[in-house]
Amino acid sequence: MMIRNGGNCEMVLIECKGGKLNLGDFKDAKEQLEYSVDFVKTAFDDVPDLAVICYERVSDIILRRNLLNERLRHGVRLILMQVKDERYAYCRICR
Repeated sequence: MMIRNGGNCEMVLIECKGGKLNLGDFKDAKEQLEYSVDFVKTAFDDVPDLAVICYERVSDIILRRNLLNERLRHGVRLILMQVKDERYAYCRICR
C-alpha cells in the first residue's frame, strides 16, 4: 500500500488478522511480512517504510512479550494496530 504523507509517499506492508491475534498468528504474519520485505528489496532495490499487522483483538502473551514494536529484516519497523483505530489509515483495507 502506498500512503501519501505530505509531499512524500510511504510504502507500507499490511497483514490483516480477523479475530484474536495469538502467538502463532503473529509469527506467521511476521514471516509473511519478512518474505514481502525481501521481495520488495529484490524487485525495487529499496525497502518498505513500515510493516503493519492489523488485528481485532490481541492475545495477552504478545503484550507480555513486548512484541509490539519489532524490526524485520533490512531494519523495517513492524507495528501492530487494532483495526478499529481510526487515527491511521493502515487497517482500512482489512474491514
